[in-house]
Amino acid sequence: MSYENITPIFNNKLDRLKFLVKKYKHDFEIEKKKGNEALQTFLKISIHDIDEVIADILTEIQTVKMTETKIVDYTYYCKRLNSIKTNFEKEKQENDFDKDETNDFLDFYKEIDIKLRPQPKILLPNSDELTKQFKDVVFNSEKKTVKSKDEKIFPDFFKGEKNINFQIFNLFSKKYILNTYKDYSFLIAKMKHENRVHKRTHKIWYNWLHQENYINEIQYDIFLKKGNLETLNKSFSEQRQNNYYNVIQEIEPEK
Repeated sequence: MSYENITPIFNNKLDRLKFLVKKYKHDFEIEKKKGNEALQTFLKISIHDIDEVIADILTEIQTVKMTETKIVDYTYYCKRLNSIKTNFEKEKQENDFDKDETNDFLDFYKEIDIKLRPQPKILLPNSDELTKQFKDVVFNSEKKTVKSKDEKIFPDFFKGEKNINFQIFNLFSKKYILNTYKDYSFLIAKMKHENRVHKRTHKIWYNWLHQENYINEIQYDIFLKKGNLETLNKSFSEQRQNNYYNVIQEIEPEK
């Protein structure tokens, strides 16, 4: 499939984000074959445009009431775009234009930005919290990969004040995940049955698993194709039950 000279029309911004992830990956390979000057021009324009797209989505999250699922989807694809932009920045630094030409390029965009800058929108009451969560996921991916998973990253998933339930989830993940779809379906359903986690849609759960590197890209695609996690009855096995109780005894030995 060729993305050259395509000007698609989208019904919503999420479809556009999905398209851009594919488009930038494709166009990078095309521009690389044209030589350094064409590649560097492509990289500079793309880096700026990705910043604009991410900024636009953040404004949307800050100012428009939407479902939690939609926010997670927006955040996930913005994270992927930012990852592409980071790679573009590294590629650009290896053999950049000279300084004067770079400054001319940046001055041009600053002038365009000022002329086209939209009127400020009214922020939602919880815009600060939404902004922080968005930026944590989209821009701090490198920090999160080295952050200990003993820290509670998404406190609104797990009940309790002492972080116990997150520790149970995390320890089970470290020791007993073999079949990611079945095992996580069981773990989440079991913890929900025991009132250890808050009620969240299945899609939010497996997006979170992917964002926090509990599952990789291939495993995430399996979750997407399945559409929903399995119920406790369907995911139950004696081995999973025993593994779960082993974790409970390790984290909460008094029970």
